[in-house]
Amino acid sequence: MVDNSNSVKNQLLKISLEKNIAVEEMSSEVSKGLRAKVLEKFTNGCGDDNFIWSSLLEENSVFCRDDNSWLLLDDFIKEQKTYMFFNKSDCPRFFCFSSGKDIVSVLHESSFSDVYFIDEDLNFLITYSHHDILTASGTAMAWLELLIDNQGNLLTPLVY
Repeated sequence: MVDNSNSVKNQLLKISLEKNIAVEEMSSEVSKGLRAKVLEKFTNGCGDDNFIWSSLLEENSVFCRDDNSWLLLDDFIKEQKTYMFFNKSDCPRFFCFSSGKDIVSVLHESSFSDVYFIDEDLNFLITYSHHDILTASGTAMAWLELLIDNQGNLLTPLVY
């Protein structure tokens, strides 16, 4: 099995450095604790901790199908301390950002497949999967519901 964790971490840190974006890598212990809390609060407990998006509680999630929907993250996150993390097999560590603008800037240059975002208090979980689906849980649900139709399509298409 190939260990991708260094390549994901290295890509994130390289992009952040090139763009002069402050990012803090969380310790293994902190990352493990946060992942456990995310699984407990936002999933149905039937999945593993790799593809969290596949075991989200459907009744507590709203989704959007658009390959550019990750551009919306700054609109919700704004200047809020937010953790970015990945499937455990891709990279077990969590990374802390101070704004949605910084996150979008890093994502713009990256080739990450599945990416997850939480705030410090775990009020929300936002996922963006390799299927080009943005999913909002917790307090992010109301925000995303205002931007989509009943089929999960954006009311106003995004241009990248």
